[in-house]
Amino acid sequence: MEALLALIGILALIPIITLYSSFSWGYVATIFWGWFIIPLFPDLHSFTWIQFAGMMFLIKCFTSYSKIQIKDEYKDNVVSWTQLIVAPWLTLLGGWVLHLFY
Repeated sequence: MEALLALIGILALIPIITLYSSFSWGYVATIFWGWFIIPLFPDLHSFTWIQFAGMMFLIKCFTSYSKIQIKDEYKDNVVSWTQLIVAPWLTLLGGWVLHLFY
């Protein structure tokens, strides 16, 4: 019974992770587009956050990969989850610093 509940929990978590990843990276792409691309090419179309999130869904279709872990350790899982959650915002911070000098 516990294994079934764990499986249901994992299956419910997959769409949430996918949505979070696509929307957060879509937001970051929107900000970067406005900071770095539009000033260089002012005639280009400006995309909305939702349009970039849709592009991120499309990109995920072609760039997703399967990670097979031989040894499942708690520490590795914590690092992976932290990277998943924090990576878009650290990227945005790095882009903001670069934008200050642009």
